[in-house]
Amino acid sequence: MTDPALERKLSGLPHVVAFVACRMRVAAGLSQRVMAERTGIHRPIIARIEAGRHLPRLITLRRYAKACGAPITDFAAAIDAHLGL
Repeated sequence: MTDPALERKLSGLPHVVAFVACRMRVAAGLSQRVMAERTGIHRPIIARIEAGRHLPRLITLRRYAKACGAPITDFAAAIDAHLGL
């Protein structure tokens, strides 16, 4: 059985990940170019993640958080908070 309320929340996941990723990067004082260099992720992919057009895998989010100097748990907590989970 599926939970319609949870499905509605999760449908916004790409945009929540985009918001959190961009906020973390900016808070760390990093440009997309520097983020690309630190993570090994091509800058256009970073732009797509931050625009909500690409939902990254967990390993990519881990690299993103690490480049920002934060543990993946901070990233996950921010996503949970925005989704209201």
